[in-house]
Amino acid sequence: MAKSHDNNATFGMSGRVGQFVYRQWFGKTVVSKTRRPGSQEPTPDVLTRRTKFREAILFAKNAIQNAQLKAIYSIYANRGKSALNMAFSDRYHAPVIGEIDSSAYGGNAGEMINVPVTDNFKVASVQVKISLPDGTLLEQGSASVRLDGITWEYSSSMANGSLHGSMISITAMDHAGNTSVKSKTL
Repeated sequence: MAKSHDNNATFGMSGRVGQFVYRQWFGKTVVSKTRRPGSQEPTPDVLTRRTKFREAILFAKNAIQNAQLKAIYSIYANRGKSALNMAFSDRYHAPVIGEIDSSAYGGNAGEMINVPVTDNFKVASVQVKISLPDGTLLEQGSASVRLDGITWEYSSSMANGSLHGSMISITAMDHAGNTSVKSKTL
């Protein structure tokens, strides 16, 4: 990669000039080629990603207008990132739910269900639902995070006489409002 020091011709330059785009990034001038529009129609997957991108941009712009949210996102912004970048990333990426550990759950009240949940920013809440084999909701409630910051645990509150075929559903939400759902049939 070529570097130019003390170049008065490009210092502070931004915008498009011919086939090049100039922009400022942490006190440096960065140059890239102008992107040409594609000749093919976008696929449904591309259109979905574009919509998700637009939603993330709108969320991030609104988030940094809120002083409290901007302060939260600024705490986690490190070199090369801003509160806007963090808010965008938070909205763009939904929480990831790992394998549901129901090995300690035998259908009795007070037994634990554990699940690892991660997010690129921070998981806000994890809800647990236990349904009977016929789909009837037996119980639901909030899980609490362990000291490791990843594992969420839920203590069952009701006895389940129909354990085989019952379903455990986990819903995780992050601060940007993204939700992820994962289920396991016992």
